[in-house]
Amino acid sequence: MLVSGLVLCLNDDASGTALEAIRCRPGLELGPVEDPRRVPAVLEAPTEDASRKAIEGLEAHEGVHHVEVAFIGFDRSQESSDAARSA
Repeated sequence: MLVSGLVLCLNDDASGTALEAIRCRPGLELGPVEDPRRVPAVLEAPTEDASRKAIEGLEAHEGVHHVEVAFIGFDRSQESSDAARSA
């Protein structure tokens, strides 16, 4: 499992509508919105490919100027529990 800390940089004219639509994306949790143009978020994805696709999808979203990746971490505890279930 990959956990990514993101900053969603939104266009001034579409920040409200963009946030409402983005809030519904699976695996994405928005942080407190202090500046509606720069919104902190956490993305959880099962694989590196899924994480990359999710970030690309966010960047392609209407109202999103770009996405800054601040942190990427690997949750090894999830991998360990998955391996134990497979055994």
